[in-house]
Amino acid sequence: KRTAHIRNEEASALQEAHQRGVAAAYGPGDIAYIRDNAGVPVELCELSFPLLDQAQINPEARDFLLLGNFTTVHTRYGLEYFFQEIWPHWKRSDLPQFSTIRVVGAGKLPFNLNIPKDCQGLQFVGFAENLMEEFAQARAVLVAVPISIGFRTRVIEAWARGVPVIMDRASARGLPEVVDNKNCLVADSPAEWLNCAHRILTDPLLAKQLGSGGRQTFEQYYWCENKAAIKRYRELSLKAVAKQTPSI
Repeated sequence: KRTAHIRNEEASALQEAHQRGVAAAYGPGDIAYIRDNAGVPVELCELSFPLLDQAQINPEARDFLLLGNFTTVHTRYGLEYFFQEIWPHWKRSDLPQFSTIRVVGAGKLPFNLNIPKDCQGLQFVGFAENLMEEFAQARAVLVAVPISIGFRTRVIEAWARGVPVIMDRASARGLPEVVDNKNCLVADSPAEWLNCAHRILTDPLLAKQLGSGGRQTFEQYYWCENKAAIKRYRELSLKAVAKQTPSI
């Protein structure tokens, strides 16, 4: 009943937004859900971000960064998916012998979310005082969130920092600017995750290219002061304003 009540309130708010202005979603995967729930047209308007400092990547970095806010649903689903589906294969491979996954994030994990304790190839860090340092020491950021809806801000932050990203297909669907092998690596199965990790560890040039490609994507599309971001916000703002302007 509580869930139904929340959905009804959400639908009412979106219907009012459409009537008075524009109902928008910040991820492609959200459009069908919002449209079906609220019964109104939905515009796509991805979020934009301030320009962040690039991390000074250590060319010898061997860590993978598994990052998120532990209080959010997407992070919890992602951690559950990673440690149930990917980690069992990862830990049996040779990856733990020469790399470490660092699990970093604020907030508390729920008691029923079982994450292995620190072991070879895995370190649970929790809250990090210096997140920039974590990015600088990462060979790549791992983004595994098997939910088609939502916008992966952790991908955008990694792109902004110039850090390579390995992500699952569901996460890629939430970002129209994803180009596999250009600004990230996309994995669909545990075997592909391991292959991507090996590629990025053994090919420094690939890691550098992916980091540069991500930074370029951020600057061209997700930076709040670039032309693409300004254009999409201006167009939707004018469309909303037009509904409040009396016709003569």
